[in-house]
Amino acid sequence: MQLSVQDRIETMQLLTDGQDHLLEQSLAPGSRALRDRAVSRWLAFCHVLAVDPIIRSIDDSLSLRWFVYFLGSAWVNIRKSSHDDNRGLSHKYIAGLLSSVRQWHLDKGYTNPLDFDKITSKVLIGLRRITGDTYKPPLPVSQVALQFVITTLRKRKTTRDTVIAATMIVMFAFLLRISEVAQTATKRGTKAAFLRHGDVVFSDNKGEVAVGIELRDTKSDPFNLIARSLPHIDKGDVYDVMHRIMCDNVAIAQARNYSDQQLAEMPFLNFNGVPLEREDVSQTLRAILSHPDAPDGLPDPSRYSSHSLRKGGATELLRLQIDIPTIKWLGRWKSMAWLLYTAVSEDSVNRVARVMANAIKF
Repeated sequence: MQLSVQDRIETMQLLTDGQDHLLEQSLAPGSRALRDRAVSRWLAFCHVLAVDPIIRSIDDSLSLRWFVYFLGSAWVNIRKSSHDDNRGLSHKYIAGLLSSVRQWHLDKGYTNPLDFDKITSKVLIGLRRITGDTYKPPLPVSQVALQFVITTLRKRKTTRDTVIAATMIVMFAFLLRISEVAQTATKRGTKAAFLRHGDVVFSDNKGEVAVGIELRDTKSDPFNLIARSLPHIDKGDVYDVMHRIMCDNVAIAQARNYSDQQLAEMPFLNFNGVPLEREDVSQTLRAILSHPDAPDGLPDPSRYSSHSLRKGGATELLRLQIDIPTIKWLGRWKSMAWLLYTAVSEDSVNRVARVMANAIKF
């Protein structure tokens, strides 16, 4: 009786010994050639960047992510020479090259870099959306553009707009992800790792007033709470914004006879006790920046998203000449991947131009 393919798989008799040998003979040369090309590309890439090709830590893995970006968007693919855009290899092909680089590390006795680097695989998945010049990542929102959005929302004087404005301010100031302030839908269901009322603390240490937050479920460490704080500087600053939210939350809790535990678990940023959604922030941001009265020189408003606030905060810190270790600390980045989030501002370019123009005297 002839066995079906499924039956052969289940009984581990899909191939006879002779067939197995022929398959190995056919696959091995091609596999070795692919691996050699992958490792050669990786070594050449590291040579040009003057970096060590052996990845030993999460900081070293940044070069691996740049390698993936380069192959996916900049590499000239001669097989596509007849097309208008022949840049970039497919994400599936790059996945094979990445696997070869991983195996090369193991063969040399080093740790698999993908064991501790959880970001590169996500970058690789993101390449599915990259098709040459059509890839347009979200832009960082500037301080000027954000101020226009906040002012517009305040003029509307509705509870919803007030909460969204406060959310944008908190995200920009603390470099927060949208999942850390709002309820986010994922393939596995709703992700509820947002900031809760009990995670926000107002302190007064010998006249030094500050507001602190504790963040959970971060990419760097999903098990521990990470604390960040900002001082009270002037009227209407981040401290005052968050203090008003706290008072509103307490009022809601009292009206509903919440226990202390229920108040602590209440989403800090909410509409009448209900957590925000990702679209509440992103859609509002794009809609206001699409208005004819928006600041001049803004790019396509569709290029903004909720992540533009985290990117914008990091870019603003660079513009203010804050040192890199401090930006990494505030944004909770373990590697230099945060540099991919920032953008060169016009103000920074003008400052560099003035410095360089005056650098040498004739």
